[in-house]
Amino acid sequence: MILGAGLAGLSLADALQEHTERILVLDTRGIGAGASGTPVGMINPATGRRGKKVWHVEKALPSIHQSLQSAASFADQPLYVRKGILRPARDQEMADEMHKRYRKSEWPPGWCYWLTEKEIQQFHPGIHCVSGGLWLPVGMAVRVPNYLQALARKFADQNGEIRIRPSYTYHSYRDSYWQISTDRDEKIKTRKLVFASGAGVLKETIWEWVPLNAVKGQVAQFKFEHPLPFGHSISSKGYLAHTDQHHLTVGSTYEHNYEDGQPNEKGLARLTDIMHSILPELSESGTLERQWAGFRVSSDDHKPVLGPHPTLKNIFLFTGLGSKGLLHGKYLGELLAKHLVKGGTLPEKVNISRFNRP
Repeated sequence: MILGAGLAGLSLADALQEHTERILVLDTRGIGAGASGTPVGMINPATGRRGKKVWHVEKALPSIHQSLQSAASFADQPLYVRKGILRPARDQEMADEMHKRYRKSEWPPGWCYWLTEKEIQQFHPGIHCVSGGLWLPVGMAVRVPNYLQALARKFADQNGEIRIRPSYTYHSYRDSYWQISTDRDEKIKTRKLVFASGAGVLKETIWEWVPLNAVKGQVAQFKFEHPLPFGHSISSKGYLAHTDQHHLTVGSTYEHNYEDGQPNEKGLARLTDIMHSILPELSESGTLERQWAGFRVSSDDHKPVLGPHPTLKNIFLFTGLGSKGLLHGKYLGELLAKHLVKGGTLPEKVNISRFNRP
């Protein structure tokens, strides 16, 4: 059983079906109801100010691309746009650090290029850029809720089951099974129990020893009357995700101190500033269409966390995807699925065993 029907839970469920496992997904709110419900997300192979190549991106990117393609037949509209991501440097220090990192990185052929400031201005007139930046043709923008709904339909089509219940309780381990009770007086037994419930994991005392934090992220979607003159997405101290010619989704705030989980004017001001700083000439013509906020879970070392509980038998954790949930979700789901079914080894950098055990 998997607790959570977001990017982590559904990615794992999809991967487990490849091993012909019988799987039940249980969620208290709905498909993609937490941080996974962001309207549009980016699959960006380069991260941070330096444009560092993302951990295991050579395996993670093909994995999510294949997942998007396989889910597409269960969707009523395109799930993603693969027209690349432009990463212009915003200041000289950022440009120097990014160019240095680019020269040291071993990118697969055709994945990443360094462009001079002149080349970027020719490629995208009017964009704010200092000394150059990165062009990543393999970058994507994804309609995340649509992807998750399609993944859920695919899962159900292959005899998987998703139940939405307002509450549930797991009981002691008996006769090689965990006992789960729901608010509908259901009694469910499962041999293995995986917590993939996003920020909900932070409320579970059995995982309180894992150094996890909730980070509030806000995004805003803007509509443009006239078609946008470019098709790629942009990442530069924030992102502008492009899925059609009349909309840009701007994100994201990273709030460690917050009063609630709702979008607010302060967040909107920050997002408007991001758009203006990247596309100053275009920012005034956009009209706010919607706002969204959610909580991403991040670990202290900013790496995902997966693996078994050190003392409780057959209980596992899959969390800490942070801002790379789209890129890493399916790949890590495949690794955890192999571990659950065949005892496959989990990479040390994401293995829960790297933390002090209770």
